[in-house]
Amino acid sequence: MFDTGAGGLLMGAALIFVAYEGFELIPNAVNEMESPQRDLGRAIVISVLLTTLTYILVSLVAVGNLLPDEIARYKEYALAVAARPFLGHAGFVLIGLGALLSTASAINATLFGTARLGKVMAEDRALPCVFALQERSKAIPWVSLLIITGVTLVFVNLADLAVISSFASSTFLLIFAAVNLAAIRLRKRIELALWIPLSGMSLALLSWLVLCVYLWRNDGRSLLWMGIFYLAIVAAELLFSQRRLILRSDQS
Repeated sequence: MFDTGAGGLLMGAALIFVAYEGFELIPNAVNEMESPQRDLGRAIVISVLLTTLTYILVSLVAVGNLLPDEIARYKEYALAVAARPFLGHAGFVLIGLGALLSTASAINATLFGTARLGKVMAEDRALPCVFALQERSKAIPWVSLLIITGVTLVFVNLADLAVISSFASSTFLLIFAAVNLAAIRLRKRIELALWIPLSGMSLALLSWLVLCVYLWRNDGRSLLWMGIFYLAIVAAELLFSQRRLILRSDQS
């Protein structure tokens, strides 16, 4: 068993994926690409490389201007404080505005990407057909977007932030593991070496276990709510999906 300090280090290592979790939204735009076979892989690789470079440069600036205890003290606005020595108050405000714009961009990409995913799932009859309705001229799944936005607003205003972040982190890791499992099953069709998706699935599940152990030792309330959410999802799957086992239709 690890103590709180070691648990924090493992937690940080396991959750570094949060900085890169937006890249799984890129394939949601595959139907809007002119040459997805050529451009999709390139888009993901180039985006990851540019983002990694940006994070490294930002980290060097933060560490070069602030001591570790100062970074821990200022937490969410540590970068804004780091910009103050050479940009003054204007730099502090500029970094703050940049953070707001970055957050807004991430929210926008997530909502639109998830809305398009909901449309595809509706077309595959995994969601109600209303999710497939779209605006005529721009092909935007506006019903799916409104429903997802409404559910998100209710969720973020009623749930505790720690519960939301823990549930989101856990769900992302489980999704990553499931995607790698799908790649394992389809590896002959997609011509992929077994060790690549197997490594991804193993690391995702290991990170998920680290997250659960950390929450169990330090935030049992979030772990409890995570379990409740997952039970609700399983219940919805059993009751309403096309694969439902309860209230199954007599139609073949």
